[in-house]
Amino acid sequence: MCQSHNDVFLLRHGHRHVIYERDDNGLSERGNQQVSELSQYLLPLCEHNSPLLVCSPKLRCLETVAPLAQLLNVEVRVSQFIDEQNGNESQFDFESRVKNYVSDICHALPDTLIICSHGDVLPLILHNLTRQTMLFRPAGLVRLAQSGSRFLIKETKDFSD
Repeated sequence: MCQSHNDVFLLRHGHRHVIYERDDNGLSERGNQQVSELSQYLLPLCEHNSPLLVCSPKLRCLETVAPLAQLLNVEVRVSQFIDEQNGNESQFDFESRVKNYVSDICHALPDTLIICSHGDVLPLILHNLTRQTMLFRPAGLVRLAQSGSRFLIKETKDFSD
């Protein structure tokens, strides 16, 4: 699998705006508050090494990482591969998509990688990297540290309250 020493941060988007019934809604006021706390937490952990910041194309994910990207002066890379499962996608195809993404990123893993995605994607990424399972609450964060060819959970943080 992965073959160098790296940190990976798995981040679920902040609390979403639920007044409007649509799939691609942005963050709620609560979500924006979570993102502010999260950005201040991550800034000192990431500011010295220009992390790669990747997120789902959904508005709530883009709004979650935008403040951190601005603070770090890095661009956000949007990836369809970490978008949530769509209605036309079988569970097998969805899991294969996420597994292939993990395999691809491991071939060119930067020193620090931050992935912002959804509650159905992040547990699959976590499982593929660590063989552990965990649910991600909105604005939930898991920090992974590489140990040989595997990753270990170094820290979990919950900004949902």
